[in-house]
Amino acid sequence: MAEQDFLDVLAEMMFAGDSELAQRLAEQDEILRQLPCRDESVGRLVMEYDLEHLYAALGLGDEDFAARFPEMRHLARGERERLALTIRNHVPRCPRCARKEGFELEWSGSINRACRENGESLRRLLREESRAEAEAAKEGEGYGDSALGPSTTG
Repeated sequence: MAEQDFLDVLAEMMFAGDSELAQRLAEQDEILRQLPCRDESVGRLVMEYDLEHLYAALGLGDEDFAARFPEMRHLARGERERLALTIRNHVPRCPRCARKEGFELEWSGSINRACRENGESLRRLLREESRAEAEAAKEGEGYGDSALGPSTTG
């Protein structure tokens, strides 16, 4: 199963299980738009990325970081470590960024709850998709490098 398909199914389950979720998310966006940020250069990053993933990305090795973020490949590991520290110091002191962190923690809790409540359905979906992918791969065997037909060498 493609990661995005899984995320779409999980999102559907979350919205189905919480009729007020869409309204809460819209309210959170509005709250964040109205709150001031103490340092927009840092705040832009906080608003663009999930903090947990941002910290993880900044901690990657140089090659992995450059591959995932080519537009920022000029940032050496030491610079990324300093940026992560700057963000960590900024977030609790900034009204908007601290609130976003709180919203992210709430969202993470919602995801965990949806996974617990729908665990069996999600596992079944993943098993079914894995079987389908395995069958599709098996059907593709015997076809050399050409998509035109069976291999004459095998």
